[in-house]
Amino acid sequence: MNNKKRNVLIVSIIALLITLIGSTYAFFLYSKSAKAFTLTSNNISAEFVSGDNTINLTYAYPISDNFAKTNLNKLGYIDFTVKGNNSTPKELVTYEIYLEEDSRNTLDSSFIKVYLTDDNNEEIKAPTVYNSLSKTTYPNSSNGKVIYSQSKSNTFEDKYRIYVWIDESYTQNTTNQTFSFKVNLYAYNDVEKPSATDTLKEKVVTNVTNTCTSFKTKGGLVAINTEGTLYQGNDGEEIREYRYVGPDVDNYIYFNCEDNKEPSASTCEIWRILGIFKDEEGQEHIKIVRNNVLSRDMYPVTFEANGTTYKIQSTNSSGDYVYWNNKTGYNNDWATAGLQYWLNAGSDKDTKEPSDGYMSYLSQNAKSMIENTTYYLGNFNYQKDTITNYTYERGDTTCSGSCSGGEIREGNQATWNGNEIGNIALMYPSDVRYASNSCSWTLNLNSSNSNVKASWLQKTANHNDYEWLLSPSSDHSQRAAHWDSDGLVSGNGVNGSSNGARPVLNLKSQARIEAGEGNVLSPFVVKLGN
Repeated sequence: MNNKKRNVLIVSIIALLITLIGSTYAFFLYSKSAKAFTLTSNNISAEFVSGDNTINLTYAYPISDNFAKTNLNKLGYIDFTVKGNNSTPKELVTYEIYLEEDSRNTLDSSFIKVYLTDDNNEEIKAPTVYNSLSKTTYPNSSNGKVIYSQSKSNTFEDKYRIYVWIDESYTQNTTNQTFSFKVNLYAYNDVEKPSATDTLKEKVVTNVTNTCTSFKTKGGLVAINTEGTLYQGNDGEEIREYRYVGPDVDNYIYFNCEDNKEPSASTCEIWRILGIFKDEEGQEHIKIVRNNVLSRDMYPVTFEANGTTYKIQSTNSSGDYVYWNNKTGYNNDWATAGLQYWLNAGSDKDTKEPSDGYMSYLSQNAKSMIENTTYYLGNFNYQKDTITNYTYERGDTTCSGSCSGGEIREGNQATWNGNEIGNIALMYPSDVRYASNSCSWTLNLNSSNSNVKASWLQKTANHNDYEWLLSPSSDHSQRAAHWDSDGLVSGNGVNGSSNGARPVLNLKSQARIEAGEGNVLSPFVVKLGN
């Protein structure tokens, strides 16, 4: 179903005036108490209640973001609340908070910082240069700039605070400067779209038994039969999950976009969908992997975590290589691996700095879409195990010394659950091999054939060498899985060996496919709904 905007209502909730005269900086604010309004359509209502607080600036001159954030009580703020009541679960109330600049302004808006929090000063949006916010044309506003949006399907009451200051880079010139804008609310009703997982499942092309003969040149989304009665396939067989299988599949997706209003190849990264998987609560999630391995310049040489220094960027070569767990007293436990710590650090950063961690490279929108997922850390025996044994990833038997596939080495964790933002990991060996068609699924993971080499994962952008995988190796406590350009999976030393790495994550179950066909020219556009 397509979204249908039925009623649209724009209400100005705050008006802010800033005047700068000579060498004196002064903020003057007048608060226009907007009348409470109710937007009603098909049993959905959204109500806005304005706040009365005033902004009284002790520091009424250009200041740094860090100084402003540590002196919020001296900046003052304006509170406002958006309330709604939705009695129709399949419909959404969507609202967007946007800023409307006065066309008569003389102060360059690129010096204005806007900081949105909840009423407990928990950060919602980091300080943002006003002029850099995404522009959208609204009725009665030719210069609306979105600072935040939400979609709700139930009764809600969202409280916000807004702070404004002049950036420290501003230099007073000789003429008087003025700047003013309004904070407006744009509200409308939607018909809820089906989840992204439901949309993708409509594209299933075959059950597993047909892939060996039919997936020689093309592929698609395949229903994989394994143990468990999670749902039934068309033929009555038990289906646990769906995976993209074959040499050429339409599983491209935009992720980590700079402009979420109009995603494009120039403003987004290209990722690929591995498949659809259910968690322990029965919720389905799309699992995605970055199309390219991470480039060398994204890694720091070393990274500090929990009082330990880890080597991250490989110093053995100039390639896009990284260590899995290079430290003193290393092992093959992903829960304490240096690469794991680096990939999941930087959730509170927006600086794109290697020293902050990989999460600092992700946009706030991308971070909000990551599901907190349980990853399983069972051993694989690459010489013996096939992907039909991939439940070995979920091993729960402890071993010491010599271990078999499906066991957990003594001292290692059996699972890893990431952090409060969500989590980022690597592909399992099964993810790699399931991407080839089923003619290769009976081979052990250290064997290859033409079907393995032809899988869509083998042909992704810069996979031309070894890449790290998530699972530890059963034959040694200091080795983890990696795979090569022929699709062979084997073990490599986590401390001295280096390979490429591409992050893997699961999208929240609220993800919706808004646009795109999933092919290389039209990747899926995914956004969160309720």
